[in-house]
Amino acid sequence: MVLFARKKDDSPNAPNYADFFPRMIAAVIDVTLATIIIVPVISVIEMTFGVGLHVDPTQGSASIDNEISLYEGLMMVVANGGMIALQMVIITCLVLPFWFYKYSTPGKMLLGLRICDAQTLGPPSAKQLIIRYLGYIPAIAIAGIGLIMIRFNKRCRGLHDIMAGTVVVGRKKDEE
Repeated sequence: MVLFARKKDDSPNAPNYADFFPRMIAAVIDVTLATIIIVPVISVIEMTFGVGLHVDPTQGSASIDNEISLYEGLMMVVANGGMIALQMVIITCLVLPFWFYKYSTPGKMLLGLRICDAQTLGPPSAKQLIIRYLGYIPAIAIAGIGLIMIRFNKRCRGLHDIMAGTVVVGRKKDEE
């Protein structure tokens, strides 16, 4: 089943480019699955090693105790930076294997979408997949414009797709 795929022409070999909305639905599915994995891992690490921001229930938000030393404050910053880095490593370890072996993610697979080489519509190379992954950084960093452009691009490509020479397509009707 392919939702919201755009076919730009009626020729029998024309691909169904995956539009913005199904790709965002796939992303929500993927983030939800990643959260199910990340939260317990991070929670165990924080409970075991006591790292991370501590929440003051009276303030309802994360806070740093006024009586801690500069060293302790710096260590909290380093620990939280390490936790963010760990989360990024976990996400990378979840996404890249799916991309390398399925040319998709669980969310994309559920919606019948896959990543392809933009020229051949065949499987992308490892180099393309790595560039595509790193391309999310500028795509998101510029206020998400690199992702929003998927909606307005003729082939439904985001900045990360353009950088890597990839497209996301849905299955053709005869493949469903």
